[in-house]
Amino acid sequence: MFDCKEPIVYGSSGICSIEGTTVRDFCGSLNEYYILKPLLSDKTTIYAPKEASNGKNNIRNIMSKEEANEIIDNISDYGAEWNYNDIERKAQFRSALKNSDPKTLAATLKAIYIHKTELSKSGKRLHSYDEEIMKNAERLLFSEFSYVFGCNIDEISSIFKSKLI
Repeated sequence: MFDCKEPIVYGSSGICSIEGTTVRDFCGSLNEYYILKPLLSDKTTIYAPKEASNGKNNIRNIMSKEEANEIIDNISDYGAEWNYNDIERKAQFRSALKNSDPKTLAATLKAIYIHKTELSKSGKRLHSYDEEIMKNAERLLFSEFSYVFGCNIDEISSIFKSKLI
């Protein structure tokens, strides 16, 4: 379980602060929920079940500096195969965002960046869906790196992209 005011990552909402817990009636049954405030959106309140029906509530601890350094240092080793099947790729990308696993997000970004570079060489652009996924994955991953390292997102983006080469 998590403590009040503890920073956590909640799925595709990114870094949140746990403001407390409450018992609410959503969908006809009383359950206990964490009250979350996303770091990047102070006007939003999220009620996340303390115990999800599937056993996974998509809440995790923020990565440590060691974990973040390991991801950045090893990004060149991550697979970056592009899935040319649009339907499979969309499902794969949606899953990566929903789970918000930093290594999966890093590998997803690497694949998109490489594909984007290949497309630009022939004067083409990413599909709008792939562009949207890239922006969301950058927001999730880079905001967490930024929080962990105490620097701004632009610095993180530059460091991350430089490690791809």
